[in-house]
Amino acid sequence: MWYEGDFEYDKPHGYGKMYHPSGMLRYEGQLEDVQFVGWGKEYYENGNLKFEGVMEKSMYFFYGARRYRVGKLYYEDGRLRYEGTFTGLKSYEFDRGIEYKADGEVGLSWGVLVSVLLVESVKCRLLLIQLIVYRNG
Repeated sequence: MWYEGDFEYDKPHGYGKMYHPSGMLRYEGQLEDVQFVGWGKEYYENGNLKFEGVMEKSMYFFYGARRYRVGKLYYEDGRLRYEGTFTGLKSYEFDRGIEYKADGEVGLSWGVLVSVLLVESVKCRLLLIQLIVYRNG
């Protein structure tokens, strides 16, 4: 992994850019103790934006460790996957925001997943509603 930017005690610290082994940009923004913190942008190896927003230190220590807090997460093909706040110890635990499914439909809205499916047949008409409430309420 390549890095250009600020250092403190011989470690990446402050503003900088990290690169994938291929040479494509992986991250640009703030780093603290070699972890992504504060405002930054993370990129897939194909060059598309992966995340832009606020990150904080992870309990796991490795180069580029991070936890997403607030921002936008994208699919590898560049389509928006989620925008809002994140929770928990992992990067992809959604909290308050809007999640977009791979087909572009809204799947999660402000912590509650509501999917509606209209099924029609000759004999009946059904409206199916699925409601999932997350642990935090």
